[in-house]
Parts: sequence; structure tokens; C-alpha cells
Amino acid sequence: SSLNQAVTAFGKRLIKAITLSDLACKIGSLQLEAYGIDEESFKKTSALRLALMDKWYSQVDEQSLSVLSASAILGNLGSILIDQELHAQTLVADFKDHLPNQISKGEVALLKTTTAFVTAEVLEFWGLESELVDAILYSDSPFNANSEKIKSLSCANAIVYRMVTPYGELLEETPHDVKQLLSRAGLKAETLETAVQALKERL
Repeated sequence: SSLNQAVTAFGKRLIKAITLSDLACKIGSLQLEAYGIDEESFKKTSALRLALMDKWYSQVDEQSLSVLSASAILGNLGSILIDQELHAQTLVADFKDHLPNQISKGEVALLKTTTAFVTAEVLEFWGLESELVDAILYSDSPFNANSEKIKSLSCANAIVYRMVTPYGELLEETPHDVKQLLSRAGLKAETLETAVQALKERL
């Protein structure tokens, strides 16, 4: 019934993520027809990514969750604007040829951008902290980031964005590319797999 009670019950980082998620839902239509995604799937993806990130990264580096909880829930924000641009340029049919497994490739091929890049641009425009912006911006290529901290954050995002598809599905098996990311980042695959299994049991 009050902000203080909410913060006491859920913690500041989760309240921040929920608030940002609500704001994100107000920037445009959530009927992401070009992606084959409806509003329910969009929100489910954000919620699942937040749940997985909290479950997993609380066992890795809990302090980083102040950024990662927000980036988990906002990571697909750019899709809203890309969808609008695909419609404006009548590229929806061409884009659908890349679904469901080559979304980023389709975005780059047709619009020379990605969901992560557009999301980062929006969050920078909103004046949010640079760590959050960069953690999402470099999630397409974490090891190109300009600092070890951003490499770590963007790698965590890349993994969670991959494990929870844009269609609100939690992968049961860890894909080879995710295992490679984990290995290169010095993270234990077992910790992620335990978090995924715990989340699946909860669902």
C-alpha cells in the first residue's frame, strides 16, 4: 500500500525493474506482429528473464543485480520500435523469413541495427545510468565492451537473453553458444543450469 512497504518486501532493484517495465509498456504498441509476438509473450519474456537473472546471478555476484535486474526486464524493449519501423518500410514479410531463430540477423540485414542497440539508445535518451545502457548495448558482442565490468554485465545479459527466447520460452538445454560464453567469462555452467531447473520447477 506504500512505496516503503514495497521496497521492504521486494527490494529496491526489483521495484526499479518493475517501474521501468511499466514505463517501457507505454512507449508504443505491444502488438509485435513482425516478430510474431503478442503483448502476453512480450511481458512473459521480460518476467522470465528477470526471474532467471535473479535466480542465477544472486549466486554469482549479487551486487551486479542492481543493474542486471533492470537490463533483464528491458532487454527486448527495442523490438517495439523496430517493429514499427519494419511496418513503416513495408519490410515485415522479408523480416518474417528470419523467424524464429535468426531475429538479430534479420534486424541487421533489413535495418542495420539490433534490438539491443535500439534498447540502449532509448535508455540513454531517458538518461538512465551508463552501466545499464552499456550492459545492454554490448549484449550482442560482450567481449567487445571497453571495460571488464561491462564485459561481465553484458555477458550475463547475452546468456539470459539467449536462455529465455523472445517468445517467452525458457530453454531446457543450455545451447553450445551459451556454454562457450560461460566458459570464456569464467562462469560455471552448473550454476546457470541449477537456476534454470529451479525456475522450471517453479513454473
